[in-house]
Amino acid sequence: MLNRDFSTNKDNQKWSTDITEINTGEGKLYISGVIDINSKMLISYEIGNHNNNELVIKTFKDININDVDILQSDRGFQYTSYMFKNMTKRYYTIACQDGTLS
Repeated sequence: MLNRDFSTNKDNQKWSTDITEINTGEGKLYISGVIDINSKMLISYEIGNHNNNELVIKTFKDININDVDILQSDRGFQYTSYMFKNMTKRYYTIACQDGTLS
């Protein structure tokens, strides 16, 4: 859907979500976040000890994905999971992964 076109002219037109692994002295932490591509503002984030579906679902718990036209993600297992697809369909949002509809 994005076809690597990340240009926008207004907020809440395109959001992007991903997970980052951080190594700490006490072990690994995972940060799941959602940013607005236009404003570069962090919409939501969650930090956890495990890279799993629950972390991603928690990231979206306090935001309304009806607020965005396009939600972009990579093809990680969390974003191709039944839970994530069900959540995005329930809110009628387009989930796209590297330019293709899921």
